[in-house]
Amino acid sequence: MCTYIIAILPAAVSTSAILSVCDPQRFAFEPLDPPSAVAPLRVDEIGYRATRGRCDCGTALGEAHGGPGGREREIVRRAQRLARRKGWSPARVARWAEQIDHNEQEREGLARAGETAALAEWCGLVRAVIEQRTSPQIGLLRHDGHDQAPILRRDKTRLAQLSQEQLRGFENDVLYEYVR
Repeated sequence: MCTYIIAILPAAVSTSAILSVCDPQRFAFEPLDPPSAVAPLRVDEIGYRATRGRCDCGTALGEAHGGPGGREREIVRRAQRLARRKGWSPARVARWAEQIDHNEQEREGLARAGETAALAEWCGLVRAVIEQRTSPQIGLLRHDGHDQAPILRRDKTRLAQLSQEQLRGFENDVLYEYVR
């Protein structure tokens, strides 16, 4: 199952105007195909695939609600049991587990740095769209799956309240609308 970030904009907004204030290598703002891929949209709104990628798996948006940590720890526990069955000494298993923990901490540090940069990029996009008056508002929706994205609720936020933590806390299928 893939994750998608969908942008919702007023129908009167020009996509070329949006692309003029963001990184066109990263953001696409291509209309959804079919347009009914998000429901229910208002008649004056259009949904767009926000990014250029095939999907947005691994996005930092909404990362506060999920991550692979628990599953990875279970895999390590299983591997430790297997190593013991193969006759590894407790000291050898402990050294191996310590090395895995060290490597995982390094990976998590790098991931956090990348996540911070990605969240800063999303904050910059939202601010640029609204502050440069390209659009009076922009909505972002995180959806997991290839089916129609339902809008469970709309959460209107003033631009002054936009933060990386707020983006990290995105819930699936909630439309976060940013306004001046």
